[in-house]
Amino acid sequence: MDKLKNDEIEMFLDFEIPNDSEASFCSSDDDDIDADNSKTINDHQVENSQELLVENISDFLGDMDSDIRFTDNNNKSYEPDGDIIIDEKDVYDFDTFFKNILLQTQIDNNRQTITESIVDLGQSTSTQTSNQILNPISLPLEASISPTNNKKKTSSSSNTVSKTNLQKSRLSNTSALLKSKNKKPYTLPKNVKKNIKQTKWFSGRDNKHINSTPTFTGNKSINVNVKGATPYSVFIQLFTEPLFELIRTETIKYAVQHGKDNFNLSMKELKVFFGINIAMTYIKYPNVRMYWSSQEGLRMNLIADAMTCNRFAEIKRFIHFADNYEKPQEVNDKYWKIRPVIDILHNSFHSAISTSHHIAIDEMMVPFKGRSSMKQYLKSKPKKWGFKIWVQAGTNGYVHCFELYQGALKNNKSLFGPIGETVLRLCHSIEGKNHKLFMDNLFTTVPLLRKLKSLNIDVLGTLRLNRVTGIENYLVKDKLLNRGNCSIATSDDNLTIVRWKDTKLVHTISTYAGAHPEDTTSRYDRKEKKRIEVTRPFSIREYNKFMGGVDLMDRMIAHYPHGFKNKKWYLRIFFHFLNISIVNSWIIYKENCQDISLLEFKASIVWTILQIGKYDTPKRGRPSLSSESDLQKKKRKNVSIVVPEIKYDNKGHYPSKTTKSQASKCQNVKCTSRTRYICKKCSTPVCPECMEDFHTE
Repeated sequence: MDKLKNDEIEMFLDFEIPNDSEASFCSSDDDDIDADNSKTINDHQVENSQELLVENISDFLGDMDSDIRFTDNNNKSYEPDGDIIIDEKDVYDFDTFFKNILLQTQIDNNRQTITESIVDLGQSTSTQTSNQILNPISLPLEASISPTNNKKKTSSSSNTVSKTNLQKSRLSNTSALLKSKNKKPYTLPKNVKKNIKQTKWFSGRDNKHINSTPTFTGNKSINVNVKGATPYSVFIQLFTEPLFELIRTETIKYAVQHGKDNFNLSMKELKVFFGINIAMTYIKYPNVRMYWSSQEGLRMNLIADAMTCNRFAEIKRFIHFADNYEKPQEVNDKYWKIRPVIDILHNSFHSAISTSHHIAIDEMMVPFKGRSSMKQYLKSKPKKWGFKIWVQAGTNGYVHCFELYQGALKNNKSLFGPIGETVLRLCHSIEGKNHKLFMDNLFTTVPLLRKLKSLNIDVLGTLRLNRVTGIENYLVKDKLLNRGNCSIATSDDNLTIVRWKDTKLVHTISTYAGAHPEDTTSRYDRKEKKRIEVTRPFSIREYNKFMGGVDLMDRMIAHYPHGFKNKKWYLRIFFHFLNISIVNSWIIYKENCQDISLLEFKASIVWTILQIGKYDTPKRGRPSLSSESDLQKKKRKNVSIVVPEIKYDNKGHYPSKTTKSQASKCQNVKCTSRTRYICKKCSTPVCPECMEDFHTE
């Protein structure tokens, strides 16, 4: 066997040997003498050398009992205190090094070489101090004392065993010392793997709910007052008065913080500002200031007469929704600037009507190309740049619940993934009622479907096959399917996967829907250049019928969007949710009051808001010297219809006599006479005797 080299000894002792050191652990003058006397060494001398090694190591371990300190990877030390640090890496290196020495001695099978190695190693061990690194617990004493290839036991083997037992007792004393002080030695962390259920699939088996799907146990309720309601009265129950008050307060506070101490804003003036913004969604001009143009045929009197251009720009500059001085130190919520508005709308959408039986979850985009860290890019969307919102909506497009996407969350590992956790949060109000939930292949996973099923929520969605391991073995291959054919596989816990071939393969997964009952649908055949009837599975029919709720809301908003650019990202999100509030109000009004178009609904809200704010908007300039009669002679006004919100408010309705040459017909339904009196607030011809009856609902 080759001599131990300096680097090996340094590795064993864990300190460098100086070049000018007088000590030598490799070649020396004594080596030649030992080699000459090697032939005279007998078996008894070998056993004595083993005993010498054990005694030296025993003495060394005895000195270390009070100097051992264990450390883990986090640099946390365990008692007893001392200077010797035992690290798992050092233990491993020493153990490997020591076993390599023994293995080399066994292969060499030379008693003389074995004797020299053990004696040299024993001498090296005896010279170590308590400042050297060693792990007494991991020291393979038995392997070093008795080589495996020595089959013949000598008379001194009992002495060797006794020495070994002595070493074990020393080690047990060391562990007992650690336990006495309630400190455990360092142990490696165990990687505990979760026991994921292995799904068993059955090819050709359909879902158990073929003939009867789970019964819906929820109730349809409307918490909005729709009796005799107007578009504005329904809208104000979703976009509530406390929300207007919050915006007014934060806007004034923001203006004062920016040096505008004399800035003031009334509630009616704020509503007029929002009414003008709503009107701009369906009356499109290339530039905002064109609405106030002095050119005839371009000026929009509906907007220009309600508020001046400079006042509109001033309110738009200071509009705000949260106090900047109350910004949290650790900003975990990236949408904190608009969070108060989001929370109020979220609650009002939930409380207005109950969640419908069939609902869909999908993503919605708020178009925005400005600077923001929350901006996303989705190449499959018509508006590719903007803010992403997770939305839960009914089949009629009504948004019940939503959540703004803030990017991937750190330290949030879950069996369902971040998207699966989002789905569970959106379903917080529909648990236990057998709602039917529809999703696309971005959301559907087998663990998520099992979790929703345990919450009594039935699920149907498209599927990415790579999310179900080995499912290809249970479905018919693409080449063997003709157009209209399908293949099914169901798991032991009733999850059904349907493969249907149309122009391409379509895969669905569901907890309640399978292939039957089938029906037919019309498809265009490119080869025959005509429409043909194609067989369609039940899951495909259900998905096409109930999945498009979020897309329907997107389409309604896209008809009349708030199109003016703004560098403030929170304003773009706010006006998007303002449009969602209007569409939600329109859906409630259309289903419970009157079936009108969305354009008529928006126009009615704008007209009511502008009429309410008309009597509160301050006028510019000096008061006119002309009398009221002179102004009426200059311009003749047509009789306009009074909105109910002004007609029945019981404030400021007084009769006023006009100087008209001809009397007008009284607008009270029960009166047929003509009069020269009008209501001063409504500007409507009403007899003084009919004033009370006319303003009573």
